[in-house]
Parts: sequence; C-alpha cells; structure tokens
Amino acid sequence: MVLFLLLFTFAVPSYQEHQFHACSNDCNETCSILLHTSLEICGSPNNTYCKTQRHMYNECRSILKILHDYEELDDCPPSSLEYSVLHSHPCREKRSQNLKKDAGVVAAKSCIARRSDCLKDYACSMRLTDYRRTCREKKRKEACLADDHSSCLKSIAKLEGYGLFNCTCPMRKKKTLDRCIHIFNRLANNTCLVDAPYYVFSLSMEFKGGTFNDLADFIGLNGISDGSCTAAFRNCHRNSECRARLDRVFTTCSPCSSREKCLNSIKMFVSSLDVQVRRPLLFCDCPNKADRKCLFAKNILTPSCAKVTKPKPIGCEKLVDDCEKMEGCGKTLESLNEFCGDDDSSVRRCSIEKCRDAIEKAMGTLLMTNCTCYNRGHSDVLSRCVRARKRLFGKSTCKELAFSLGRVNGSTVAPPQGQVVSNECQQYIASKVPPYMSVPKYVRIYRVSNCGDLCICHSNGSLSCKTLHCSRVSKDKKCQMSDDRSYDSGTSFTDSIRGQCKCIQAETVCARPRNFTTPGSGLFFHLGLSVKERDLLGDDIYVDAYSIMDKLVTIINRDGPEKCRLKVLHTMPSNFVYSIKPREEECLRRVRFLLDAINQRKPIILMDAELSLIKIGEIRRITHRTPPVRSVDRFPPERQNVDSNSDSNTSNTLLLLVTSIGYICNYRLFPD
Repeated sequence: MVLFLLLFTFAVPSYQEHQFHACSNDCNETCSILLHTSLEICGSPNNTYCKTQRHMYNECRSILKILHDYEELDDCPPSSLEYSVLHSHPCREKRSQNLKKDAGVVAAKSCIARRSDCLKDYACSMRLTDYRRTCREKKRKEACLADDHSSCLKSIAKLEGYGLFNCTCPMRKKKTLDRCIHIFNRLANNTCLVDAPYYVFSLSMEFKGGTFNDLADFIGLNGISDGSCTAAFRNCHRNSECRARLDRVFTTCSPCSSREKCLNSIKMFVSSLDVQVRRPLLFCDCPNKADRKCLFAKNILTPSCAKVTKPKPIGCEKLVDDCEKMEGCGKTLESLNEFCGDDDSSVRRCSIEKCRDAIEKAMGTLLMTNCTCYNRGHSDVLSRCVRARKRLFGKSTCKELAFSLGRVNGSTVAPPQGQVVSNECQQYIASKVPPYMSVPKYVRIYRVSNCGDLCICHSNGSLSCKTLHCSRVSKDKKCQMSDDRSYDSGTSFTDSIRGQCKCIQAETVCARPRNFTTPGSGLFFHLGLSVKERDLLGDDIYVDAYSIMDKLVTIINRDGPEKCRLKVLHTMPSNFVYSIKPREEECLRRVRFLLDAINQRKPIILMDAELSLIKIGEIRRITHRTPPVRSVDRFPPERQNVDSNSDSNTSNTLLLLVTSIGYICNYRLFPD
C-alpha cells in the first residue's frame, strides 16, 4: 500500500477536536504530517479499540512505529495528545482475531464516491475547481506546473477536510477500477501535493527586485541595530573584501540563474575570508522575527537558490546517498553529526568551535539542500527518509549553542543582575532564564529523552551534557494508591489527605506530606518533589529546602524589593512546606504566580535542574477560631495560665473549684 495518504493532513486536520501540544512545535514537517495522518488513518487514541480501515491497518502501524522514533516528541508530557498517539494508541496492539467482522471498521470510500459527494456540495465543488486550476501538473514528466506554489498550497488546505486525498479504489471490475484510478491520479496522486509544500517552505525571506547596493540602502549602513544580523551586515559592508564576496553571493543567487554558481559563491565567501570577518554574519541572529532588515541580511548566505532542487524535490534518503558518494561531502556530514548532533552516549561534551567549523564546511555544498519526505512510497523508504532528515537537519543543543554567537555579539540578551557572563556557553544559558534569576550551574535541556539532558558550562566555554533516561525509572506507568485506586502517568488528581497530586512515571507526587499538621493559622506553601528524578540527577546536585527557598523568593519578588518571605516549616525528600510572610493579599498574588509556573511546567521551572524537581504545589490558608469564654472563667486570662510549680496558682485553682461548687449548691461561701 502506497503511503499517498501522508499528504498535507497537517494543513486542515480532519479531527478538529484534537489539539496537539506545544511540545511538537520543534517537529519537522514530516513529523507533523505523520502526527496528523495518524489521526486520519488510525483514528483517535482515545478509542477503546482500533477503528482503522482493515486494508490500512498495516500502514497505520507503520506510521505509529516511525513516530515512536522521533526524538522531538520525547519531551511531550503524558497528558498531551502526542504522548497518547505514541504510547497508548489502540492500533499499536495487534488486532484481535475475536472481533466481529465489521466491528469498529470504517467502511472504505472509493475515489468515485468521494468525488461524487464533493460535486454535490457547492463549497467543495468550488474548491475542487480552484484546486485543478492552481495545481496543474504534467503526468508524463511528473512535474508540477503551478504558476504560484503558494496559491496551490492554499487550495490544497481548503480541500483537505473533504477526504479526497485519502480515497481508495477497492473495486474489482476493470472498467470501474480504471475510472477510479484515473480520479485518484488527478486528485490524490497529484505531483503538486509534494512540490507545493516543498517550494513554499524552502523559500527564504529575501530582498528582490534590486541590486546589492539597493539592499544596503534598505538595511541602512548607519543607525542603531535591532539585531545581530543587521550589525554583521554593516560590519561586512565596511570591509572591502567582505563586501565584494557578499555582493558576489547576492548577484549569483538572486535571481537564481544557476544553483551551482550560487553554491560556489557561498563556498568562496566562507573559504576566502578570515574567521573574525565571516562568522558574525554566518552565525547571526534576529531576535525580532518581524524585522525584515535583519532577516534580509541573515538570508543572504542561505538563499532559496541554494536550498531547492528543480524540477523536482529531492528525498532526504537520496540526498544522503548522493552526499556520501561525493568526495568530501560524506566526511562533512560525519563531522556535523559528530560535533553538532546529539548522540546516544550517556555523557558527551560539546565543543562550540568544532561544531562551527563543521557548519562552515557544509556551507556551499549539497548539504545546504532542503529535502522532503512527502509521499516517499513504502513505509521502509519513509523510515529511511525520516532518519536521513534527522541526520541532515536534526536539532541539537550543541548546534543551538553554536549559533549563540549572534546573541553574544549582538547583545540581544542581558546578563542576569549582578552577574558576569564569562563565555558563550553561559550566555546561552542566560538567554534561557529571566534576567532577575541567577544563571544556574546545572540546567536541564529537554531535547533527547523525557527527562532531558543535565548540562553544565565549563570555564573554557564548552558544554557537557548527560542524558537522563527516565525509562529506567519504571516500566509500569501507573500509580497505585492505598485504596486500590490507580492513575495513568500524567494524571492529576486530588487526595483527601495529601491534597493536589500527580502521577509521574509510576511515582505519586503530592503537595502535602504524610502525617504533617500545620502549626496554627496562616498561609502555607506546600511543594511536592519527585524522589526518583532526584536520584536520577545523581550526586552532582544537592537539593535542600533552603537552597530551593532562595530561588523561590527571587521569583516571588521578581519585580521589586523583597517584601514577601518564605520560612521553612517542614522538609523531607518528597515534600517541602513553607510559611508565607507577611499574610497579605499582595504576597498571596505573587506566590500564586509562582504556583502557576510550577503546576503549568513553565520554562523558568523546567530549565533549572533544582527547581525542575518540583512537580506540584498548593497554597493553603488556615484560620483557627478562638473558643468562647465560659461563665466560670471569672479570672483574667493571665490568671488562667496555671503553673504547677507555683503555690499561688495552686491556691487560685482550689478557690475557683470551691466557688464553682458553691454556685452549684446555691450556697455562698463568702456572704456579702
């Protein structure tokens, strides 16, 4: 079965009620397609049994298996839809032979029926006409003849929800089958379904319709720079050799007359200039993604001409094969994977300089080419393509750190208050935390596994990371409670004794500790920590209630003087309890901000290795009522505090007892 169904389901998903989590934002377009296609073919992960069509069952399982290999999805929380697709989808299990023949099977709808239904619907009919007009193709040459790929892409997205791109031809009669295949080829096997997204997503924001001098006038050679790329362009323009080489790149790549000449000009720019001259523009950054001047300057060295192949897009697996056959290209790819990639070793060290050297060697080569995994045919080919794309364009901490040169030189990130940032590694870490927070010694970067990497910056600017394997914690993902209740991993619930709780990798984390009674009335801040993750971090990190308290107070008083304080009341490996002082509404509001950051797993908590152990929090306000004074209490309060060692207090107690008995017997011991 050909995986033609992996076509643009991400544009307008059919399952609108399912919303993907922000954790899949780093997922590339192939991964995005597979995620949405899994819902289209396999159905919802919330189904009690697999409801995919029988003839698509094997393809469904192949998609789920490939998705499971995507490291970009490893940091998705258990409560997310992505996690359910990967780990709890009913189609991951082998189909039961005991099901009835038609139980849970969606009837296959042929391309003839789908097209007929579309023509009966006015909106669908108009969109189908627009699709045929904007997405013209030439079958014999397998070429998309669309005049505007963006318009073609929009028409595909508008037509997606009608099921025309995942129709089938299950009939046996030759005449009907031929007619169905003809409709299928025109609708679901259109070359533009692959070409349109490739060319649209490969486009860079480039300055067009002018010369290099026009670009320089548009960017401006004077004035304050809002981004490092603008400053790097101005510095390059002041250097005669750099200006000449950059002019050559712009002239040969825009407009694109020859891709080979464009790549050669980029290679000459890198090889002929000194490191101090070329690197600021190669590794620059645009903090404001709407700054056209900065983006124009940034994309001069990464133009569309160098990234796209014509007349057809190239598959990622073919791009890697072609690169390995070329002299020097294969070694460059190995260097990129070695110095810039995230390998599977338990401890690895990232050298920023070596990674930058590898990136520079790839400039002007075949490795600048964008590739695609759309419609890669058999699932084995698709799997190869996905892995090849990961080798070429996979994100990594080291690669992101290599491009931190733009943030350092452009001063787009202010160092934390009262701290000196000595190297680029620390500057990278500082860019991840708010300016009012201290740069933590150990940070967690969520890139490879569910628990991420534990990283530390060294004095020479290198970064060492250790992968934290959460899967070693427990194979059982459910939490068993004492009253026989069980909860799936990622589930939040409330316990009558321990308050707010959460199930995390078979570990129950609750805000309130066991067998603890709050002392008196007041405002109390309860925190629940993961003991298993604490052990996972090792002996390098020592976490106690006081070190955590200092960081929490900094967040609470983030925008002013230290008005609100915390006091340690109780500490144990799984829980910290603090009292909040003073008991004012302003402090309560500030602590609630911190509570939201903890319970919603915001970056300010996740990044810091110590704070990341806090999984759930709870604020409690306790008020004790004063008991009413009884009529027999005739003495002042200070007289009621009896000291057993005091004779006078003993006499007072006896006097009180006798007086009480006299009143009861209506007898006056002391007459008026």
